[in-house]
Amino acid sequence: MFYVMLVVSIFVGFAVSQVATFETTIYLHRCQTHDAFKLPPWLHKFFRTLNWLTTGQRTKAWVAVHRKHHAFSDEVGDPHSPLIFGFWKVQLQNWLLYYRETQNSETLRKYGQRIEEDSWDTIVFNHGKVGVAVGTGILCLILGWRWGLVAAFVHVILYVGILTSCVNAIGHHRVRGGYQNYSREDASNTFNYKWLAALTGGEGLHNNHHGHPRSAKFAHTEGENDIGWSAINWLAKHGWATDIHLPDSLTA
Repeated sequence: MFYVMLVVSIFVGFAVSQVATFETTIYLHRCQTHDAFKLPPWLHKFFRTLNWLTTGQRTKAWVAVHRKHHAFSDEVGDPHSPLIFGFWKVQLQNWLLYYRETQNSETLRKYGQRIEEDSWDTIVFNHGKVGVAVGTGILCLILGWRWGLVAAFVHVILYVGILTSCVNAIGHHRVRGGYQNYSREDASNTFNYKWLAALTGGEGLHNNHHGHPRSAKFAHTEGENDIGWSAINWLAKHGWATDIHLPDSLTA
């Protein structure tokens, strides 16, 4: 029974990390940061709830830090460039670099524009520690307190310590399997990794993203897989994702 519950807890932790990853790439990144498409109000609340329960991140803060990253891509001022801070610092302390930048009020003021915070944010969604505690509590109710904590730990390690860190560190550092489709200045130090894209809802196609930052679709060539785009396309077919932005060279 012990090993069964251990496997179940690890699987649940992995599943939660994937929910957080999909919410991050679809909502925080493509929708909110780059305005690549629009969602109805009820889906905004749905994704904000997922974000609150699984990551506790403040939407405006995440958006502001990422926009600043694009404004100073791999230059002094980039909040988490491995070319500035070193590969291992970004890989191992990406969460700390993000947090430090969210404490910069000027970053939030300048790069958090057009992200309107309402009463739901004030009362609920901007209280990230409460959200993570509630999310962990739900896991404990489902699995029991011991295995719920194991699942929560697996989620934190995968989402915070590995997946999001890899996108920022390996995405700006060529290792085996890395390739480029775009060489323009703000994409010249970024790379695509199909294996990382499979684990991060498409985020591993980092060179493609920097090549066309506002594109809702990260897969730009044959053989590339962007599961996040598949989800957005599904939402569009139901009329829930509108005003989708794609470069002229890409089609749905």
